[in-house]
Amino acid sequence: MIFPKKILYLFILLEGAGVMCIELASVKMIAPWCGETLYVWTCVIGISILSLAGGYFIGGYMAEKHNPPLLQMVFVPAIVFLILPMVTKEFFRLAESDNFILLAVISSLIIIPLPVVFLAAIPPVAIKILSANENESGNSTGKVYALSTAGGIFSALLTGFFLLPDLGISKCLFLAGMISGLLPLFLFRKKTLPVIIFLISIMLSGSGILKKQLKGSVRILHYSEGMPGQNLVADVTFPSGKVQRFYYINRMGQTTINPETGRSLWSYPDYVTAVAGIFPEKSNVLLLGLGGGTIANYLENYLDMKVTAVEIDPRADEIAKRFFGLSKNTRVIIDDARHYLQTSDSRYDIILFDVFRDVIPEYVMSREAFLSAMSLLNPGGIIMVNFNGFLTGDIGKAGRLLFSTMKSCGMTVEILPTFEEEEKFRNNIFIGVTAPVDFSKTRTPLNRNGIPVPINDLLLKEVPSPGTAVITDDLPCLDLSNYLASSVWRSEYIRGHTSLLSQNGIPLFR
Repeated sequence: MIFPKKILYLFILLEGAGVMCIELASVKMIAPWCGETLYVWTCVIGISILSLAGGYFIGGYMAEKHNPPLLQMVFVPAIVFLILPMVTKEFFRLAESDNFILLAVISSLIIIPLPVVFLAAIPPVAIKILSANENESGNSTGKVYALSTAGGIFSALLTGFFLLPDLGISKCLFLAGMISGLLPLFLFRKKTLPVIIFLISIMLSGSGILKKQLKGSVRILHYSEGMPGQNLVADVTFPSGKVQRFYYINRMGQTTINPETGRSLWSYPDYVTAVAGIFPEKSNVLLLGLGGGTIANYLENYLDMKVTAVEIDPRADEIAKRFFGLSKNTRVIIDDARHYLQTSDSRYDIILFDVFRDVIPEYVMSREAFLSAMSLLNPGGIIMVNFNGFLTGDIGKAGRLLFSTMKSCGMTVEILPTFEEEEKFRNNIFIGVTAPVDFSKTRTPLNRNGIPVPINDLLLKEVPSPGTAVITDDLPCLDLSNYLASSVWRSEYIRGHTSLLSQNGIPLFR
């Protein structure tokens, strides 16, 4: 089939746009199960590049054919876009491994190669068709890759800033499949099989998009996709009849409360509040990471403190106010925590790092980040870090690394573990001070079974093999060190929460 230049140029734009759309969407499809870690991004980018190389090679070979199947190169990715959300959800439903790196590799291989190989084969074929003679090959090559890149840039901006947040992943890929498929379908209009395949793909895709939540023990209050991650708020009714409200980011818990009382059902907010209680009323607190706003509410309601919360996801502010009763007195700043630390000239008595989402942003936990935070402290101020409860063995390497990093900044570091017996259910509150503090003067003492327990009695006496390595901007080693710990937490959430949500008809992603 002979194609006009305008049609060829349109195919090239679709190729660039399709590759970027599937790369961005693939990370978001994998994240609710495997997290949005460095390893997930590495798998997606690596397999994307490998698929591009394969597509370019195949396209070069097909370009030498008398009648290269250019229509099929556009049509097949369109079909894949339509059915990919359904296939991906089914894969994770059947997945049983706790090896999240392996799952990231396999899911990336399911999602990426087929559409990207077909799309990447388009430019070599188009260059061959557009190059009427050898003297035009350089000009044609430049035009083809410029158009492909322009399509990719446009798609990246449109998908990341508008389509994923506003439509969700499934509808975004449905739209991509429809746009990519309609033109070749029109050119295929005299052939029955492509039309049938396209219509079946639309029906399969539509059945997933239009699926309703089943009635059950989970009631969804908020569900949105976006570049910072999937946000989900749900009320879960347990067999006892008690209702618990959860805020998830990429299916990892951020906040949980009793919706009737507003009290956290986790222990660490009480421990943070107890430590903060050594400061007087009206003390200034910087909270890095808002979540559902429980910590902000505790510090304001129980200690009458002035709280500024820095949160990277604008949706969190609305969620905290609407579903978790965030105080109107809390000053919320939508910014990256590290950027705020480096640009703010405000001063604080307490700076709390509570930046865990589904991963820990290691550039916020580097030595340079802590030094920036220390420069914002008032005399006698402290830094607290909410971290997982692991400290021993390989699984506790990240906690020991954090301890060494804070110490390298000249702070005296204390570790306050929450009361849970097992490390995987516990939080460790790292407390960095530059001057002696008296924890016995807290205004909100910790209580165990109604009996006040002095904070000093709960502090760890020593850290097992802390080592000398530190997290720096030049050596961001936290992600690797924390892999085992984060895998344990994620496995617990998959078994206890993601499975429950799926049983109640709530899809892995929208």
